[in-house]
Amino acid sequence: MTGPFLIKIAIDNYIMPGEFKGLLYVVVLYGLVILFEFVIRYFQGYYTEYMGQKIMYDMRMDIFSHINKMPMSFFDKNPVGRIMTRVTTDVQTLNEMLSSGIVTIFGDIFMILGIMIVMLSLNWKLSLIAFSVLILLAIATFIFRSKVRITFRIVRTKISNINSFLQETISGINTTKLFNRQKENNKDFKDLSRSYLDIYLKTIFYYAVFYPVVIIIGTLAVALIIWYGGQKVIANLLTLGTLVAFIQYIEKFFHPISDLSEKFGILQEAIAASERIFKLLDHTPS
Repeated sequence: MTGPFLIKIAIDNYIMPGEFKGLLYVVVLYGLVILFEFVIRYFQGYYTEYMGQKIMYDMRMDIFSHINKMPMSFFDKNPVGRIMTRVTTDVQTLNEMLSSGIVTIFGDIFMILGIMIVMLSLNWKLSLIAFSVLILLAIATFIFRSKVRITFRIVRTKISNINSFLQETISGINTTKLFNRQKENNKDFKDLSRSYLDIYLKTIFYYAVFYPVVIIIGTLAVALIIWYGGQKVIANLLTLGTLVAFIQYIEKFFHPISDLSEKFGILQEAIAASERIFKLLDHTPS
């Protein structure tokens, strides 16, 4: 958030007045800010991944220990492939949310609020004009979330069905060959794979539509800033540095929003995975 403000200072205090001597200090400070941001992101990424892996290890051990305590009737009702999905794929999905999703979500929210506060403090009228497009973004996000929430749950179910079918088919391959059921099994697997592909392509379609919509809304906000702010600069009611800073801030503003949309998909997958894991853990051992 500091970068655009430093650019504003450089333009208004040094470039426009022709004070090039002090410009060097702003450039050095800008470089130090970027270096500090790099260090923070490094430690954030490392320690969040480390904690995620530790949590995933403990969770897998707990699930495996719980499965070992279950009676034989449990395994008769639950295919081995489905159980394996809980221990591997579903736990990995939760790890993605814990190691990067939650931290990124809070970071993005902090970034959005921080940018809004800085923009309002610089020029509240120009800020309100830029934020006028948020109603369009809210509508697009609501539609996107409602669609993706449903498809992600179906996707996880389809993956579990495929894993269960593969486990049963491979473990019973001798019976399959004995009764010459290779063609029937191929057809069943093709139907399962096609069903998974269809629902996943629908999810991809929603993302493919949503991201360009966010970009268009962000571009509209920039256009409004240039239109209104440009008039104020010409009338000497707004500095050029403030206008440039606003353009950069609004571009930064929409980056975490797009990132939140991506993390929302991870969150939906994690919610669906956690529901299945806790359903497994709810079975009482004999």
